[in-house]
Amino acid sequence: MPQSIRSARAGTRRLTSRDVPEALALYRAAGRDGAWADEDSLARACAAGQLYGVFSGGLRLCGGVYRAPLFPDLRAAVDKTLLVPRGCRLLLPPAGTSARGAESFLELLLARAAGERPVWLPVPVRTGTPLLRACFGAGFTLRAIRPLHRLRPHYFFESCGGEVKMLPEYSIMIPVSDTLTLSRLLENGMRGVGLRAARGGPAVCLAEDETKAGIG
Repeated sequence: MPQSIRSARAGTRRLTSRDVPEALALYRAAGRDGAWADEDSLARACAAGQLYGVFSGGLRLCGGVYRAPLFPDLRAAVDKTLLVPRGCRLLLPPAGTSARGAESFLELLLARAAGERPVWLPVPVRTGTPLLRACFGAGFTLRAIRPLHRLRPHYFFESCGGEVKMLPEYSIMIPVSDTLTLSRLLENGMRGVGLRAARGGPAVCLAEDETKAGIG
């Protein structure tokens, strides 16, 4: 197990029924981004042992591995995107007030969802942007920006378990704030492979998808 996953255990643990109020508060603080996570579903997910959280003076970040039949509104919304292939593993959109510890937290969730199938992670654009660096650091690539539950825009990340390789000769950088251009380039076959500091704020580094561009 990677060192970052082992070290995450100090501040990360599986949530129990006692943690439901704090988890609910995080998702409610996300507004419509977290509307799919109602109290009953969170309670049942905790009882099933599928929710995890990062703690630092209280619950700061939570999420988990999706398993049917919980969170039906989320699953229906994901299916409507026609993006995530059936049979792939899905992580729940995270909710939290801090990105500290997020990278090792996501690595921990990936370990829980380990298998031969790709793992997909939706992250809300409005409330989840501080987690972007952690998503890339945990080995995800950005595949698309699509509306999810209640048409809230989300980043859709995919992790296939392999190492992400930078392709400088093909890469361009788009400011995180320019979601329209970023979305269009992703739809045209680019993929987000990292986050870099740029004038005016962070920017997503985009590279052509080898499977579409024929990059060998």
